[in-house]
Order: sequence, then C-alpha cells, then structure tokens
Amino acid sequence: MKTERMLTVIETHSSGETTKVVTRGFPKLVGNDMWEKTLYCQKHYDHLRKALMMQPRGFSGILGAIITEPTKPEADYGVIFMYTGGYFRSCGDSTFSVVKVLIEQGMIEPQEPFTEVTLDTAAGLVKAKAEIKNGNVGKISFQGPASFFQESTTVEVPGIGKLDVDIAFGGLYYGFVDPAQAGVQVAPENAKKLVEVGMKILEALNSQIKVKHPENPEAKEIELVTFSAPPENPSHHAKHANVYANTICVSPAGTSVSAKLATLYAKNKLGLNQDIIVESLVNPELVMIGKPAQEVQIGEYKGVIPELSAYAYIIGIEQCIIEPNDPIKYGFLLT
Repeated sequence: MKTERMLTVIETHSSGETTKVVTRGFPKLVGNDMWEKTLYCQKHYDHLRKALMMQPRGFSGILGAIITEPTKPEADYGVIFMYTGGYFRSCGDSTFSVVKVLIEQGMIEPQEPFTEVTLDTAAGLVKAKAEIKNGNVGKISFQGPASFFQESTTVEVPGIGKLDVDIAFGGLYYGFVDPAQAGVQVAPENAKKLVEVGMKILEALNSQIKVKHPENPEAKEIELVTFSAPPENPSHHAKHANVYANTICVSPAGTSVSAKLATLYAKNKLGLNQDIIVESLVNPELVMIGKPAQEVQIGEYKGVIPELSAYAYIIGIEQCIIEPNDPIKYGFLLT
C-alpha cells in the first residue's frame, strides 16, 4: 500500500468534547512564536487539518491539537489548536487532553503526586498541573489567559427579537445568553435548534457589537455564543451549550468558563478563589471547575486570571493513513 502520509493520533475527550491529539507524522512547522506556526500550518498544511477534522475521519464539532516543538525554552511542547473550521489561539478542552496524552504516552515523565507541564500556545504559555496516582492521570488544572467582561447589552436578532447579552473574553470572545429568553432549552436532543438559534445570535452580535482586545488586535470578533442554563445537579452552578461555526461544543469549554468567571467577578457575584462548577451539555457528571485566581488589568478592563480543572480520557489510538489516490483524502463536511 502506497501512502502519502501517516499520522499518529491519540483520540481523547474532556468533559465529552473529542480532541484528536497528533503526536507523530505532522510536517515541521516554522515560526518565531506559536501564532506564526499556526499561520504557517494554515498556509502550507491546512489540507492535513481538513483530512483529520472532517469526514470520513472526523465530524462537525471535533477538536484537534498538533504537538510540535515549542518556541519558548521554558515550555515542554508547543501546541497548535484546530477544529473543523480552522484554528483557535486557545482551547481549554484540548489543553486538558494534551496534558493527559503527554503524560500517559510517556512524552512527559510522571511524578507523584503532581506533574507539571508547560505548553507553548498562540495565547501564551500555559502552565498545567496533573494529579498522578499509581501512574494514572487524574484531575488536570491550568491557568488560562487573562479574561475580562466587556459589557452587558441588548441585541436585535431577526426572527427572535431583543435579547440581553453579556460580552466577555476568556481566550476567545463570547456572548452569554439566557436560553429561556431565546426560546430554547439546553438539552442534547435540542442540539440542532441550539445551533440554529445560536448562529443567528452570533451573526447579530458581530453586526451590532464591536469588540477589540486591548492587547491582541487579532481578537476582534465574537466567536461563540454560550447558552448558560440552570444545572441538573443542584450543587453545580450552570450548564453550558456553546455554539460556533454551525456546530456545538458539548463540554462546558475552558474559554467559556473563563469568560463566565470574568463576568461574575466584574459583577461582584464571585470573589477570588471561589469555585463555580459547570456541567457538560451531555452529562451532568462531566464538569469543569473554574475560579478567578488573580485580579489583573487588561487595558481599560478589570479582569482575572482563571484557573480551570477537569478530567480527560483517552478513548483510542489511530494511525491515520492518507492514500494518494483517495478522492476524499482531504475530507469533506456535510452541513
């Protein structure tokens, strides 16, 4: 059998969200920092992203992470975050999965009771810590990028009407919406409706509201809508459904929880080092825990450094083969 390329992928999930972690076979990526490497990947090897993320190897809503050399000497590895539609600067779910893979695949030597891992990402250095017991990885924690609340506002959504929205940044820009006000229920069986309504809201947000990160000029668009609903478990604080790129994230999402923390902190509803527990869309036992670990100033905004904790699980190991004569070797996606 002739192959154009073979890629080793560790299949994982964190809080229900699937991440393909590419550990071998990806071409060398060039750049002075991880965002330059991301852009280099986009320019020269985007066909490989599509091959992994799209059908028949992937599906709408899947995440990916490419393990690469870091650009900063203090980092253990560099990571490129990707998804079906492109690339992310930051991704909490994939960060948990990458730490799990690096330790359990022997790429980082485990130390009990905790193993520290430093990742070089397009959003900056991420310092993670994993609980280790009998060689197994337990809860993983890391501090996310500086997050802040921008504003509470209203948006006019065609076919829905006026909605109250909180705009916040947690590594990506989010619009937080009450699902009851939007006429939807946060439940797995309503996924298609959530995506349909969420994308309408997202389009309206970006046409009516301007966002501009004080320190990162590339972050100038609201990328996701979070429907924040009451939890199923009364000891938890919320259940999230995050809509983006005509799909839905089934986990609470690290960037969403970070933005939520910043919002609650700015509104004096949450103090430093106070936890919130956010449920996955698909199962209330799959949760992400977040807390504002430190107050920071980001331009004109009072923000926080979020600390996030969750579990990740390895669900398979795959050798992805790209045959040169396969008509759909670089994938397709039905919408």
